[in-house]
Amino acid sequence: MKNLDILLIDDDELSNIYTVIKIKEFTQVPEVSICYNGEQALEYIKSKMSSGAALPDYIFLDIHMPIMNGLEFLEEYQYVEKKSKIIMLSTSILEEERAIALKYDFVVDFINKPLKVELMKEIFSRSTVQK
Repeated sequence: MKNLDILLIDDDELSNIYTVIKIKEFTQVPEVSICYNGEQALEYIKSKMSSGAALPDYIFLDIHMPIMNGLEFLEEYQYVEKKSKIIMLSTSILEEERAIALKYDFVVDFINKPLKVELMKEIFSRSTVQK
């Protein structure tokens, strides 16, 4: 697997530690960038774009966060010219939230925490041939 650039957007420190371990275990990426809310993530993305840097290949996005939640982030992110593939990673079991997230064509999957390596293999293989 090529060296991926991955961004994790989640306000839960403990969950982030676990998720980063699992991402690194599967992808062998040296580092995962972390933002703690949607607003911080949009600033991170704008900064990368203004410097000419590539956007992350994948974004793992939680829904329930302070300041700007995941669904609000998606609403703003749709206006970004180049898109990363977004994987929703949440404890939410609400079908309404799932449906809202999946209406965006750049959202390639919606999975429940905790992230499992077996699921990652399936997600990455599916998302490289779709969307």
